[in-house]
Amino acid sequence: MIATIEPAGPRQQTRTVERWLDEHGDYLYRFAVSKLRDRTNAEDTVQETLLAAIRSYDSFSDRSAERTWLTGILKHKIADQYRSMFRELPFVDPIGNEIESKVFDADGHWRTNTRDLPSREFEQKEMIRSLRTAVACLPRRLAVVWTLREIEGMGTTDICSLLSISPEYLFVLLHRARLRLRSLLALHLAS
Repeated sequence: MIATIEPAGPRQQTRTVERWLDEHGDYLYRFAVSKLRDRTNAEDTVQETLLAAIRSYDSFSDRSAERTWLTGILKHKIADQYRSMFRELPFVDPIGNEIESKVFDADGHWRTNTRDLPSREFEQKEMIRSLRTAVACLPRRLAVVWTLREIEGMGTTDICSLLSISPEYLFVLLHRARLRLRSLLALHLAS
């Protein structure tokens, strides 16, 4: 007799998730806590893992143990959490004012309008001095592309042509330069 498998309905999915929680829940939770170091995020990430497992259960081919499969999904969800935490980190100076709003626009690009820098002349001079110091600390390649783009105002095509690099590589370099400048400015302003 050939057994037929009916599509899993809501009731079957509930039983499957309950079984997964009984058999693998503690392990998945401990694994998530060890990586995320936050119990609430770990709980949420395990829940997201179980939801993703339900959605992709048809693709589970029994080539690995169920726990291994669930752990693989969990690892991907943890990586998503790391990316999310990195993007959402606030950038605050020691006084508590957000440097980012003074120096970077909503898209994370350098503000070019001096009216957006601190209004008092002393603060403007201090910010410019801090910026020059930070740019001087950048690796040469990052300093060059950042200066061409943000100070000289050159476009992507012109910079790529001048330096014989691809637009993708330019964007990577600009991204790295901005990240380093942010951290260097934070260090400089904190001292």
